[in-house]
Amino acid sequence: MRSAHWRKEGFTLVELLVVIAIIGILIALLLPAVQAAREAARRVHCSNNLKQLAVGCINYESANGQFPPGEIHGHVGNVAVGGYSAYAGYGYCRSAVESGQQPNHCEWAGQIGIWMNAIFPQIELQADYDRLDFEARGQYADPTGANTEISQKYYAGFKCPSDTFTGLVQWVSSLPPSQSVNYFASAGDNEWSTLRHRDGTRYTTTQDAPNHANATNGVFYNDSTTRLSDITDGASSTALLTETWGRAYQFPTSDDGTASDSYGHGMICHMYAYFDWTPNSFRNFSGGYMHPWRINSFHSGGAHVALCDGSVHFVSEFVDRDVFKALGTINGGETYASQALTE
Repeated sequence: MRSAHWRKEGFTLVELLVVIAIIGILIALLLPAVQAAREAARRVHCSNNLKQLAVGCINYESANGQFPPGEIHGHVGNVAVGGYSAYAGYGYCRSAVESGQQPNHCEWAGQIGIWMNAIFPQIELQADYDRLDFEARGQYADPTGANTEISQKYYAGFKCPSDTFTGLVQWVSSLPPSQSVNYFASAGDNEWSTLRHRDGTRYTTTQDAPNHANATNGVFYNDSTTRLSDITDGASSTALLTETWGRAYQFPTSDDGTASDSYGHGMICHMYAYFDWTPNSFRNFSGGYMHPWRINSFHSGGAHVALCDGSVHFVSEFVDRDVFKALGTINGGETYASQALTE
């Protein structure tokens, strides 16, 4: 006789809930590991981007006998005139880019350009380099031309993959927007009070130093002509390039990136980074103080720095400040700058 007791096969509600809970716990345990692995990959990618730019600068120095100028400005006496720089606009005088010399025969008041323009041929961007009008005054004079078009072009090699912002940025409404980048040139450890003319004499007023980028103890400054032989602290102990947020000089009154309260979101006045503060010292996106000309990153714990020998290192945000400042100078005579290099 068939038993009257019959049980339907399957999970009970309690068993199903237990299984779901176990799966949830496993996901919670695995997700941080997956995210950490992805960030590690992004850090490697970021380091490779910086290395390619550093090698481009070094190859430029080999071909021209000096590193590319940080910026080329028009000068009246010791006072710079003209506008601000974007990486593919605000044109170079062609003779300065191709010969590695300052333009002596050009009408160059207002001619603005930066180091990243100069190394386009060294980083496989020859076609875009050839399209740039180096005699035009960039976006000021040619708002619909090739200079502006290229300044708005997205170059993956100029962006840290951990920075998710990929849009155009606008400094002021009278100028076309442009792309932001995350890699800036080392301008030493100078602040306003330590700026000097190229002959070594100290500036006396802020009006006498309107661009605050004529420092003489870093590889790059306005109209710089630094040679590898000038780096007496050693190429393996001197910063060449570093990473930054690619964001605005943000005043505490607002954080919307508009021209009324900041310099815009990304393509700011100078693509320089100063080594007077340790990495991520100004890490604040919530409406407080943000500084674009200091070393900051989207990576936790520090930021990448490329040296004049082409190597790239991740420098801890807890590095001693004096050691970090020594890393930014080319001829300070410090013997301890390499202590900043932990990776």
